[in-house]
Amino acid sequence: MIDQIPLRAWVLLTVAAVAYAPAAYIYRYNAHSLRDVIQRPGDRESFTPKKLAKNIALLFALAAFSICIFTQAATDFARSPDLVLILLLMFGLGAGWTVVDGHLSGIVGPLVRGFSWHFERASQPWRYWLSMGWNLLLSGLFLFGAFSAFNDAGVQASTERCENGKQQFSKGDVLTACNELIVRYRDDGEQRAVVTSYRGTAYFVAKDYYHALMDYEKAASLDPKDPAYPYNIALVNDDLGYQTRALENYAKAIALDPNYGVAYASRGQIFLNTGKMDQAIADFTHAYDLDPTKVWLLAQRGLAYAWTHDRVRAEQDFAEVRRRDPTNITLLHGEAILAMNSGKLGDAARYLTTAIERDPADDWALWMRSRIHGRQGDDAMMRADADAAARVERERKD
Repeated sequence: MIDQIPLRAWVLLTVAAVAYAPAAYIYRYNAHSLRDVIQRPGDRESFTPKKLAKNIALLFALAAFSICIFTQAATDFARSPDLVLILLLMFGLGAGWTVVDGHLSGIVGPLVRGFSWHFERASQPWRYWLSMGWNLLLSGLFLFGAFSAFNDAGVQASTERCENGKQQFSKGDVLTACNELIVRYRDDGEQRAVVTSYRGTAYFVAKDYYHALMDYEKAASLDPKDPAYPYNIALVNDDLGYQTRALENYAKAIALDPNYGVAYASRGQIFLNTGKMDQAIADFTHAYDLDPTKVWLLAQRGLAYAWTHDRVRAEQDFAEVRRRDPTNITLLHGEAILAMNSGKLGDAARYLTTAIERDPADDWALWMRSRIHGRQGDDAMMRADADAAARVERERKD
């Protein structure tokens, strides 16, 4: 419930809490007539135009801050690690200044009730020194928090570069950040496994499969209970064409977490590509049951049904995909297979042609259309599609 409250609401509540003291001072100031102030000597010191001006300025500053938090710049700043650091530093320095000012002037107000409560060193020594100690303690706590936040901000920045979730950093920057974190977490096996895996992903994206595999295997040895690491190993082996090794590691990931849906989906894709349709259907079904939002799993299962000549189940899956994702290109693949099963080679070729027009890099559609041209006796078109498919595969590997 609490975690559903927006960050801006918390900030506004904090601003309101801070604004209470100066607002109350201004109200009390205006509530007293000049005669009341004169009749009560204590109020002459508490209610002064200078203090009123300070409280009014603070209220204006808080109001301006409340407006600024709704700007895009404030949103970006709130998401940055610098926010907590700057706030803690400001509070720490502000509290520290009250101690310095209190020492110089001999008057200090404890940071608990705003500007309206002050004690003099000469006439109220106990309250004065308690207030000085309290403000000094707050200053120390805030500055220590700022120092910790500074260290955490550096670690967070390095982690963001190492993870490179938005693929915005160069390979060199990612590897440097990951190497720094690996040294930092040398005594923390679980964290070192995470960082090593991030570094492996940087190698994987760069198609440096050798180093990617080394890092993923290292991560798996550091944290053998995390299914993500054997899954990553399987991805590398899958890309390298080592399907048996990939299947073994997908199975390891599933053994560690029976609800690891992506492992079922990826393993099902290998089964589909190698003609093991029953296993593919089982894996796609399991993956879809775990996450029904992934409609593409239904498209892949429908494709497997089509290959097994189970037209009824294939069309059921395709109908649902068509309703939820009508542009899904697998629909055209499935329609082509169903047409081929019925001997309608011309219709199958038209479905595949539409798929290629949507995605010229659809090597599967090119290979299938090449086969259809071969069955139709059109050798020239068969070779043209086969050459185009091979070219797409080479470009993808490069």
